[in-house]
Amino acid sequence: MPDQPNSPVPGWYPDPVGSDQLRWWDGNKWTKNLQAAPLPPEPETEAEAEAQPEAAEPFKQPAPVEPTPAAPERPAAAARRPDPVPAAAAKVSKPWYRRWWAYGLAALVVLIGISAAFGDDSKKDDSASSSDTTTATTEAAVETTPTVTAPPVQPDPDLPVRISNSTDSTVHSSSVVIRGRAPRSAKVRINKKAPLHRSKRTFSTTVSLDRGENEIRVTASAPGYKSFHESVYVTRKLSAAEKAAARAAAQQSFIAGARTIPYKQLNKNADRYTGERVCYSGQIFQIQEDGDSGGLMLLSVTDMGYGIWDDNVWVDYDHSIKSAEDDIVKVCGTVTGSKNYETQIGGETYVPRMHARYVIE
Repeated sequence: MPDQPNSPVPGWYPDPVGSDQLRWWDGNKWTKNLQAAPLPPEPETEAEAEAQPEAAEPFKQPAPVEPTPAAPERPAAAARRPDPVPAAAAKVSKPWYRRWWAYGLAALVVLIGISAAFGDDSKKDDSASSSDTTTATTEAAVETTPTVTAPPVQPDPDLPVRISNSTDSTVHSSSVVIRGRAPRSAKVRINKKAPLHRSKRTFSTTVSLDRGENEIRVTASAPGYKSFHESVYVTRKLSAAEKAAARAAAQQSFIAGARTIPYKQLNKNADRYTGERVCYSGQIFQIQEDGDSGGLMLLSVTDMGYGIWDDNVWVDYDHSIKSAEDDIVKVCGTVTGSKNYETQIGGETYVPRMHARYVIE
């Protein structure tokens, strides 16, 4: 159908239905094509928005002119295009805060706030979850880390050393020979000295002995073996000849250190000389012996001449002697004080007293 006179040109006009969009007018009728209307700039405040002049109304479609029938025979029921809705009727002016974009903007702000709140909580939860996960992973790693145990260290074997001597023996000689066997690589020491004789696997040396018990230490060492330590105990006893010689030497030494105190001085105060070594020669005046355990005698120590002896000393001794009364002997010992005894005539007298270590007959 051709355009009517004064019909608007084709274009986008406010939707006559009342929506906030634009609808296409093709010059004859409204189409189904829609597009969003351009948004005016948002005023800063409500007062400024009210103070601003209203935007110029868009093109208003003039009321279409009713066509004059060309001929009386035109059918009365012919279709007639609808009149376009005037723009003033199609668009109703609304405040900015009631427009769709204002509601959308407010909803967007609310969504942003909610998203931020949930985002912080989510970050905290994620951070806590990550921390817990890290801790759990670390603990699991510690728990699952295998413990490395070093293999046990094998001890070195014992050094094969054998000593031929008994570990405890008694001898009457002044020395003993220590013998044994040891590997050739072993370093053997006897009382910290190398043995005098060493072959491939044997060793021997002579060790001097002291009187009594002697400890002889044998040690050995070699690479790859435990050190060897062992002691041999040897007790040395004197032979009969050595004993006799020892007794003679001791007796001679004792006699050399003794003296003969004048009898008058000794008898005046015997206690003063207690403990001193003395020697006296004289005639046995009286003697009494108790088997092999010794006895006592009265020894007259002053020779008056003509076979007469005087000035008695009480002598105690510890072993049996062959001598008897009137025999001449020499006694050496120590002064022990004084002794009182009854005489043959019934009186009591005091004499010096001594203990004889040696009785020389």
